[in-house]
Parts: sequence; C-alpha cells; structure tokens
Amino acid sequence: MCHPGASGSTWEAEGEMEVIVYTRPDCESSRRIKEILTDRGVAYQEHVCADGKLDGKDLRNLDIDVKEIPLTVIDGVPIAGVQQAQIEQAIGWIGF
Repeated sequence: MCHPGASGSTWEAEGEMEVIVYTRPDCESSRRIKEILTDRGVAYQEHVCADGKLDGKDLRNLDIDVKEIPLTVIDGVPIAGVQQAQIEQAIGWIGF
C-alpha cells in the first residue's frame, strides 16, 4: 500500500528488509528501479533529489553524492544506477 509522506512514497510490508531508493524526477533510470522493486513485491522508501535538495533539504549536509543518483540502498548496501542483477541478488529474488 502506498502512503505518501513528507519523504516521498513508502511501500510497507512487515518483516521485510530496509530498502531506500534515492531518485530524480522525470528520470527513466529512477522509474526502472522502482518498477523492478514493485514487480518483485519489495517494500521501499523513496527520497526525491531535485535542484540540489533531497526531499527539500540541502544535499550538502548529507553523505550522498548527487552523481550516484539514482541510488538504491538495501540493508545498508548502496547500489548506484540501474544494476538489475545486483538489486535482485540483494533482495534475494530468483526468477526466470
């Protein structure tokens, strides 16, 4: 179920791993990452980076390199860009 909040959309499921996706508006790679996670039933939090800000807060105070966005962090492990195989491995998804 999608719950819009101050920090973007949150897909919630009990007992799941922590997945955070840092995205850019109108970014095909960001859309694709969210699609991969949604298609595999993975709960995630989305944070939007736009105009040098993350969810409206200055990025300079955070440990995020804007060049790495879109960035997926799964249980603390960062995956920069659309790395479908790495994302699927990190979430434990096996499918054909």
